[in-house]
Amino acid sequence: GVCICPKTYYISQHSNIIHNGSLTLPMIGAILYDLPSLRYVYCFIFICLALIGLINNIFSIMTFIRERIQYTIWGVYLIFYSLFSLLLMILIMTNVIIAVYYDKYIFRVWACYGYPYLSTV
Repeated sequence: GVCICPKTYYISQHSNIIHNGSLTLPMIGAILYDLPSLRYVYCFIFICLALIGLINNIFSIMTFIRERIQYTIWGVYLIFYSLFSLLLMILIMTNVIIAVYYDKYIFRVWACYGYPYLSTV
């Protein structure tokens, strides 16, 4: 079916908080209701910081898999920690991108079907 979630369903205008199942990100409310020209600056800064986090997690996974540390309990813990951090960074980046570009069809479908499914799994 076609996802017909209005923007007000996704964005709570009273508290300026984005709700996605269990994910809340109050910073996005400030980005959405600030000046339109500053919106892209905020997103650029956030995406740069998120890319640094993604690169850090990827290098951590590469380090923990290549070394002998993967055979210890702490090595397994660090590998899983890096994997879940990588997944969380990707979800937060898509959360910000969806909040800014919600009017595009693919982002609206992801907000209506993708995030609710991930929050129930």
